[in-house]
Amino acid sequence: RGAGVRMRVRGSRPEARMILEAAPVMGLGAVAAMGMFRIDAALIGMILGTTAVGVYGAGYRIFETVLFVSWTLARAYVPVIASRPDDTEHVRLWAQRSLVVVAAVYVPYGVLLATRGDDLVGLLFGPEYVHRGLLWGLAVAPLLFGVSYLASTVLLALRPDPVVLVGSVAALVVNIGLNLWLIPVWGITAAAVATS
Repeated sequence: RGAGVRMRVRGSRPEARMILEAAPVMGLGAVAAMGMFRIDAALIGMILGTTAVGVYGAGYRIFETVLFVSWTLARAYVPVIASRPDDTEHVRLWAQRSLVVVAAVYVPYGVLLATRGDDLVGLLFGPEYVHRGLLWGLAVAPLLFGVSYLASTVLLALRPDPVVLVGSVAALVVNIGLNLWLIPVWGITAAAVATS
């Protein structure tokens, strides 16, 4: 107040209603998506023990380091898409551009994970953290994550679409089911495939 700052609330009831409709979809969808990224390590710990969690975590960090590309693109493209949500050509053009960038980054990275990922884990974390097949199982995950993340953010930029929440929860349930079924049989490679 001493600096002359005054709080002004701007907006309308339709804008407030839109925010209240979008908050549960975005919030619960984000919780489900983050659960999918973390539940596998918890299940590995319960089923295989803490050593397996460490090995899985080392390989998972190699996969996870490149996901910032999707988040950055979403932050850049969503305001552009949301500026003209009724213009189908505008939305299509920017959605396609974002998918091309994601594919240009994640396809070569997936090939690197599948072919040289074990060498990268050994270099960064040590040979005791190398698990043959783990990064092969995660090789396609960055591309699939990038496409799904950008698709959901485009849908949310247009309107608070509940299909985003349904998709996130369904992916979490499928991931948990696959982990519970496959980890006891095939170990941490199964968790990597389930994540993908």
